[in-house]
Amino acid sequence: MGKATLAAVALAATIFVGALSYLYVYEWSSPRAPRRAVGDLAIVVGKVESITREAYAVEIALKILSEEKRSPRFQVGDVIAITFSGIGAVSSWRSWSLKEGDVIRCQIRWVEGAYWEAYDTDWEYVGTG
Repeated sequence: MGKATLAAVALAATIFVGALSYLYVYEWSSPRAPRRAVGDLAIVVGKVESITREAYAVEIALKILSEEKRSPRFQVGDVIAITFSGIGAVSSWRSWSLKEGDVIRCQIRWVEGAYWEAYDTDWEYVGTG
């Protein structure tokens, strides 16, 4: 076998090993995040009963005063927990400014079969209670 043939075999082997390494690292070994199960949209008007500001979320307890688009998971008078999500620093979210007693209209979704979620842009003030 000549030097050129040996060099070609070595180059081909290097490319093959590199391709396998890429596939292993970026395709086979890294788990893909499963899609989130997100339920139907509900639109409610409610009074903020309590608020918790955390490092990565704002959570409120909302007493349902009326429903514009209902959900079978709650009824008027129930208090539900809602987790707000958004982009950027949590302290810059609109929901950061909510106070107990505020009345808001909010679009919420049942996520992962576990909790109610609203985007920081999916609510508006209706008044204060």
